[in-house]
Amino acid sequence: MEKKLENLSVGILGAGIAGVAAAKRLEKENVKVSIFDWGFTPGGRTAHRQLWVSSSGKESFFKPEFDTKTSETWWRLRFDHGAQFLKIKSKIVEDLISPLVKKNMLGHWPADSKGTGWISKDGKFLAIGSKEAKQIGNGFFGIFNPSVKSFAVRGGMSAICKEISSGKVNQRRRVTDVRKITTNGTEKWMFLGDKGHHEMSAASLKNSNLDILGKFDAVIITEHMAWLPAFHPCHLPSLHNMFPQAVKWVKERLRYNEDIRRFEEIAPLFTAMIAFDEDPGFYLNTSETLSTVCVEDDQVIQFIARQLPSKQIDDMSESDAHCFVVVSTKEFAEKCIEDTPMSTKDTYRPQEEKYLRSKPVDIMINSFLKIIEKVRNGAPPK
Repeated sequence: MEKKLENLSVGILGAGIAGVAAAKRLEKENVKVSIFDWGFTPGGRTAHRQLWVSSSGKESFFKPEFDTKTSETWWRLRFDHGAQFLKIKSKIVEDLISPLVKKNMLGHWPADSKGTGWISKDGKFLAIGSKEAKQIGNGFFGIFNPSVKSFAVRGGMSAICKEISSGKVNQRRRVTDVRKITTNGTEKWMFLGDKGHHEMSAASLKNSNLDILGKFDAVIITEHMAWLPAFHPCHLPSLHNMFPQAVKWVKERLRYNEDIRRFEEIAPLFTAMIAFDEDPGFYLNTSETLSTVCVEDDQVIQFIARQLPSKQIDDMSESDAHCFVVVSTKEFAEKCIEDTPMSTKDTYRPQEEKYLRSKPVDIMINSFLKIIEKVRNGAPPK
């Protein structure tokens, strides 16, 4: 390409780590970058969610207005319901996050070994680094592999993408197509899209009004769902028409299964976000409470992580909410998706909140409590 880098404009689809990292590197070369994502905040798989819950059972995703004259109390609950940690396997990524480490946004994980390790199939807690823990393995995504640096984020994992992108992401902007056009004799790429976001219904997404989101010299696609067939709301029709060989390559690389309409290389996992208003007493032994554990040979749960405590936001109490993220096994998630498919051959059909809050969550919570009870030698949690 003859055009100098500083005169280039690039559109990036996806504000996960891949998207914001690409933008950061291009900006060092004075390339003008625009990032688009249909989520509420940057983050992608480093998803972070806040939820406010009141003592009367009300819920809000936004900070509520509360009256200190009433007896109602609100808690702010915070969950990393995507990635719980970041493993550094290349110098490029290490250089990318080093400014965040210097700002004390990221810390080495684990900071200490208390409450961290395996829960064996017979209910014993095996601390990280112990001979017994090493014999079971490196755990969830290699979390206990000592040869690879790991980091956790203070204030939520999505802070990585927010900080790297410096607030330059166009949020709640679903790219619905990318087309090659000619402007003043120069070839450009155009993003078409709408104000759709990932929690809208399929019908609402289908009826959204399209806008021209931008025209660029080049585009970068970091969202794997863009390569899915036409049933999915992130499908890009022109991309499939112009680059059939690329589509074929992606499907082969990620092992697309026509029968279940999913990439088999990307494992489905369910995450349950669980909170207690009092300390549930999850003691692993006489001195350690549960922090981060992998679970051996459980049919439902493979990973449990305590989240950072969050103070009540009415300033009337010093109690902390105790939050946990529980991650399912691949087999459990696949069984749930098989029972209630997320798509048909022609239609995208996300699993509804009513279903998710009932069958999958009920099973995961019960399994979670049984695991803790087993570790506590039969003493049920509070």
